[in-house]
Amino acid sequence: MTPKNILLTIILIPLTVFLVAFIVANRQIVTLTLNPFWSSSQSFTYQAPFFVWLFIFFGLGIVLNSSINWFTRCQYRKDLKKK
Repeated sequence: MTPKNILLTIILIPLTVFLVAFIVANRQIVTLTLNPFWSSSQSFTYQAPFFVWLFIFFGLGIVLNSSINWFTRCQYRKDLKKK
């Protein structure tokens, strides 16, 4: 095994154990209502386990942060191309 594979294994095993424990601890069903004015309306109401909502919004945060970072660095890339 290469040192890179050993390091990857050392990182992934505890991360996997943590994620499995996190999923088991957050199995309760949570309702997400996207209509703030009529919360009793079922038209924009979704139910899923809590960990699913956390992973969805964590992923959206990563995508949003990456896209904002990419667009802000676009001007720097243009300047470097001109040189």
